[in-house]
Amino acid sequence: MRLTDMQKRYVWLAGSYPALILVQGRGYRTPQTMYRIDEEAGELTIFGYSNPCYFLEGRGIVRKGQAPHSYILTVDGERLFQQLLVSGAGGTINRQIRQV
Repeated sequence: MRLTDMQKRYVWLAGSYPALILVQGRGYRTPQTMYRIDEEAGELTIFGYSNPCYFLEGRGIVRKGQAPHSYILTVDGERLFQQLLVSGAGGTINRQIRQV
């Protein structure tokens, strides 16, 4: 399955923190994708300038959560994360993301 670099970042982050719910935050266009981890709330917030999860949901990679703008990886999404992991894509993706 072909994904954009941004979509790969979302899958990578969601797969890296499987116990957290992915939340689409509001952000700006920056060279690196910013994200925040809030373990108390159980959320991984990714700050983006659009909503890549909308397209990932359409492809069956994530599904909507109960809270607004929240998403969870599906079985296909977890499988895709494993493919990224095995292919070594993390080296490239980790240079494209930054925790804030």
